Amino acid sequence: MADQQIIILQALSYALESAGVCSLFNKKGVQGLFPLSASGKVAAKYCLENRLLKVVEQSTKPFTEMVKITCWGIRSVMEGIKIDKLLENAAAIIESSGEKGLNKSGTDDAVFYHSLEKTAGLIALKLGAPIAEDFNSTSKHILILLKEWSDAGRAGDCQLYYLYQQLSSRCSGVTPGAFHDALRNLRHKKLVELHPWTGPLYEIPKPELALMAGHEIACYASLGPAAVFNPDDSSFALCSAG
Repeated sequence: MADQQIIILQALSYALESAGVCSLFNKKGVQGLFPLSASGKVAAKYCLENRLLKVVEQSTKPFTEMVKITCWGIRSVMEGIKIDKLLENAAAIIESSGEKGLNKSGTDDAVFYHSLEKTAGLIALKLGAPIAEDFNSTSKHILILLKEWSDAGRAGDCQLYYLYQQLSSRCSGVTPGAFHDALRNLRHKKLVELHPWTGPLYEIPKPELALMAGHEIACYASLGPAAVFNPDDSSFALCSAG
C-alpha cells in the first residue's frame, strides 16, 4: 500500500505541475502519469474511481485516456506533502529569535514573509476555499468593496467613512459598531489592513467612523495579504492567519 501511495502522489503532483491535460499512462514518446505496470494500473484506477483525476479525452484504444487533475486531486497532493505543516514550520522559523528583521518593513525577511502569506492564500484558492462560513454578510461586503476600490485604480487607501457609506447601501441596518467589529475581525485574520490618520485630529472626516487600531486612529483600509480574489467566480479564497 505504501508503494501505491507513492505512485499516486507522484502522479498527482506531476498532473498538478503540468496544469493541463496529461496522458494517463506512459507510452512511447509521451510522459504519462502512471507506468504501464500492474501497480500503475491499480493506482490509476483508484484515482479515477475516487475522482482525483477525470477523463477529458476517451479513446477506443486501451490505456490511452487523457486526464486532468480535479480539486480533490489537488487536495490530495497538498495533504500528501503536508503543505500546511511546511508553511507552519516556515513561519515558525522566520519568526524565531534569530530572525529579528522580520518586523522591519522593507527587509528581505519581511518581503519573504509576505510572499509566503500570498502563497498560502493561493493554495487556499486552488483548493476552492470560499469565504469562511463564520464570516457574516458585513465582512464579505467589506472585502468586496475594498476589491472594487482597488480595481478602480483610486489613489491611496479607502476612507472608512466612504467604506461605511457604501456598505450601508448593501447591508441595510449595519451600525458603526458592527462595522468596526467586522474590521477588527478581518484585521486580526490579516484579510484587511487598517491605516492611520496622520493629520490634525480636528480634521478627521466623520470621526465617529474612525476606530482605534493599537495606538493609532485608523481612518483608512485596504485588502490584507491573506485575501486572494478568484476572478473565475467573483469570490474570495482566504488564508486565515489564525
